[in-house]
Amino acid sequence: MGTASRRSSGPAATPAGSTSWGSKRSRETWRTPNRCGGESLGPTGSSTPAKVGDWGTLAEFRRLNVDALRLLLDAACDAQVERFVHVSSLGVYAGRDHHGTDETVPPAASSLDAYTRSKTEAEALVLKYHKGRSLPAAIVRPGFIYGERDRTVLPKLLMNLRRGTFAYFGSGEQALNCIYVKNLVHGIFLAAENPAALGEFFNLTTASP
Repeated sequence: MGTASRRSSGPAATPAGSTSWGSKRSRETWRTPNRCGGESLGPTGSSTPAKVGDWGTLAEFRRLNVDALRLLLDAACDAQVERFVHVSSLGVYAGRDHHGTDETVPPAASSLDAYTRSKTEAEALVLKYHKGRSLPAAIVRPGFIYGERDRTVLPKLLMNLRRGTFAYFGSGEQALNCIYVKNLVHGIFLAAENPAALGEFFNLTTASP
């Protein structure tokens, strides 16, 4: 997922909070401006629909996590956006204990996991545009996101905990890198506004597991 913004002094073409629909595979979809005080690119608040999960082929994950992102990157370059923030994931790292892991640890580019491979390839693509086409881009990697209005992950987790059907692996005391959704938004804004963030990666989690 990526967000791109460009200042605009023109009238608002798309009201705040509205959505303009289009195909994520269409180049013209990403070129349609949605103006809300600035200009953002994309059919749903300037974000590419990403495929998240454990099941699927590498081709399926690449189609949404890499190929669709390339369309957005092209549109961002053509629009000369002021900043492009790519929202990646801590899932780019290998499936192991990561106590002490920071941004100096390289992602698992050769992972057998299709999701991980597609996310690492997406990050590499963003950096390619940053270096090759001077796209002012930054990358953030959130951990497990929780917060209000989550209708997918946390509700199911809580339901299974209440039913007693949730299965723990190991002792059940393992730490999980989490981040509250408002903290994630704050991190995205920092990456979008701080000039020092250009071309950098940022692992985003809470202060303690």
